[in-house]
Amino acid sequence: MKFRFTRHALERLRQRGIKVRDVKNVLLSPASRIKVLDYGAIEAKKKVRGKNLVVIFETKRTLRKIITVYFED
Repeated sequence: MKFRFTRHALERLRQRGIKVRDVKNVLLSPASRIKVLDYGAIEAKKKVRGKNLVVIFETKRTLRKIITVYFED
């Protein structure tokens, strides 16, 4: 599986202190079911360092395009 981060996602990683490996871990084994959002993107969540990490992404075959990432309150 290949991963591609949008410029926005890379900015959010830096701003929020999120590691690329944590994002990949969420996508490879999310803790809860993934959810398809109204506009077609997909949401995956998993607990990372005591907080729920949310990854919003799109998928095409073996490519995962990460749109944004954030810690849920």
